[in-house]
Amino acid sequence: MKHLYLIFLLLLFSISGNAQGEYNIWCFGDSNLLDFNSGAPTHSLSSIKSAFASATISDKNGNLLFYAQRDTVWSSNHSMMLNGDNIYGVAHEQSVNILPYPCNDSLYYLFSLQLSHTGVGVIRTVSLFYSVININGNNGLGEVVTKNILLDSSLAPGFAMT
Repeated sequence: MKHLYLIFLLLLFSISGNAQGEYNIWCFGDSNLLDFNSGAPTHSLSSIKSAFASATISDKNGNLLFYAQRDTVWSSNHSMMLNGDNIYGVAHEQSVNILPYPCNDSLYYLFSLQLSHTGVGVIRTVSLFYSVININGNNGLGEVVTKNILLDSSLAPGFAMT
């Protein structure tokens, strides 16, 4: 339960403290990126191939840093980030989120959910994991430096559905 409070505080402080361009580029499934840096959205393509679970982060000037979808992290040049495969995640809305690492501009948290099913497809539990991305790694294209660290394995199934 302590982990949920920590995540809530991280969300609260990261949202209130980032009034620049960090969230000017939105990633949607099926290869769609929307860029709001000029005010009106402009469309471009990403490497995402599914309609579920995507997240993006940009720098304070609105330049795309990286994006993720359920099990993969991509760099700003749309190639898979170094060590960016096999991230725990599921094909579900809201199952990945990217937040800045407090007090370190080059690190980011990637939070992801993994579902545990019963034999008949009913969700039994939801597990929350985090990975850490260093955007300065791999010559500025970024790299996943810590992967799939378990925060909580006993979340209620409704947690993933909200």
